[in-house]
Amino acid sequence: MKKLQKKNYFAIHSWIGVQLSIIFFIVCFSGTLAVFSHELDWVFNPEMRASPHKELASKNEILKQLKTDFPNQQITFWEKSREDYLADIIHLENEKGAILYVFANPYTGKIQGSSSGTIQRFFRDLHYNLFIPTDIGNYMVLIFGFLLLGSLLSGLKFINNKRKHSLNIGKKNNALAYTKNLHKTFAVWSIPFIILFSVSAIWYFTERANLFSIANFIDDKEIENISMSSTKVENFSYSLDYDDAIEIAKREIPNFTFGSFVISDNYKTLEVRGNSDVPLARYRANRVVIDAQTNAVLFVQKATETNSLMTINNLIDPIHFGYFGGLFTKAIWFIFGILICYLAASGIWIYLKRISKNKKGTYRFRYLNWFLFAVIQFFMYSRLILEQQISLKNHVIILCFWLLFLYLMYHIFYKKIRA
Repeated sequence: MKKLQKKNYFAIHSWIGVQLSIIFFIVCFSGTLAVFSHELDWVFNPEMRASPHKELASKNEILKQLKTDFPNQQITFWEKSREDYLADIIHLENEKGAILYVFANPYTGKIQGSSSGTIQRFFRDLHYNLFIPTDIGNYMVLIFGFLLLGSLLSGLKFINNKRKHSLNIGKKNNALAYTKNLHKTFAVWSIPFIILFSVSAIWYFTERANLFSIANFIDDKEIENISMSSTKVENFSYSLDYDDAIEIAKREIPNFTFGSFVISDNYKTLEVRGNSDVPLARYRANRVVIDAQTNAVLFVQKATETNSLMTINNLIDPIHFGYFGGLFTKAIWFIFGILICYLAASGIWIYLKRISKNKKGTYRFRYLNWFLFAVIQFFMYSRLILEQQISLKNHVIILCFWLLFLYLMYHIFYKKIRA
C-alpha cells in the first residue's frame, strides 16, 4: 500500500474543512456558546436570577405556588441549576404536550416567572441535533466528532515544525500568509481540546448507535413490578412529597445533594438525582427511585458503585462542556471553543482566498451547506412556533442571532475574500 504524502494529507484536511464548512462552524459555535448558555439566561432573563443564601426553601412550598398559578399542568422534570446564582427550572406540561419552563427561586421559594423557551434550551437543541427531528440531526452532529479528529490528524501530518508554529503568527502585510500562520498556531494550541471534544463526541456516537452493545453496560435500569395502579392520576405530580423524597435520597446516598426530580410517564415513580462525593459526575450518576404510592425505595444507583463504562459515561458531559469547575473551567472551555471556531472559519477562508487568487477550484460545496442551513431553519421555526410557541421577545433574540451569523458569513466569506 502506497504511503500517503503530505499533499494527500493536505487534500484530506481541506476536504473535511470545506465540504460541510458552514454546518461545521454552526456545530462548533453552538457548542461554544452552550458553555455559557446559563449565564446568557442570567443576563437576558432577570426572572432566572437568584441571590445565594445558606438555607434552601422547601420544595413543597414551591409546589403550593405551582398548584395555585398553574393548576392544570403536570410537572415532568424539576432541575436545580449547577450555578447557585440561577433559579430552579421546573418543566410543566399541559394536556396538548406543550412545555412551559417555570423559574423558582431555590432560596426564597418564590415563583419568579415562566417562559416557553430559554437560551440554554435553544443552544442545547441546536448543538444536540440542529433542531432536526428523530435521530437524523443527532447523528449529523456526532459525525463531526470523527471529522474533527480526522481534520486534526491530517493537519498534523503536514505541519513541519509544531514548536515553531506554536509561537508564529506571521506578518500582517500579507493577509493570506498571516491567516495561514495563525490557523496553524491556533491549531497547535488547541490540540488537547480538539482531542477532548472529538473523542467525547465519538463516545456519544457509540452510545447513541449502541455499538458493541454498550447500552447493556451504561443504560439506566428500568424499574418494574411497582405496586401503584397504572391508571393516570389527576395532577399526579402535584400530589408528591418532594421534601420527603430528598430526605430519602440523603439516607440512601452519603453526602447527597439534590440535583433534579424526574416524574415517570406511567405515573408510578419519582426519581431523585443529584451529587455525592464523586467529582465530575452528572446528576444522573446518583439515582434514587421511589414508589410514589408507598414511598418505598425501588432502586438506588450510587456513583461510587457503577461499573467502569458507566463511570466514564457519567463523566463525559462535564468534560465535554467544562462545567465541572464553575466559571473558571467554563471560561477555559469557551476560549478554546472560540479558537476551534476560528479554525473552522479561517480554514474555509484560506481555501476561498486561494481559489479566488489562482482562479482555480469551485464553490459547489456552498449549495449543500446552504441547503442544510435552510433545513435547520425550517425545523427550528417549526418547533419554536408550533410546539414551544415562544414569545415575541424570544423570536426577536433568535432572529438577531441568525442575522448576525449571516452578516458575519457575508463579511468574512464574500467581502473580505474580494478585498
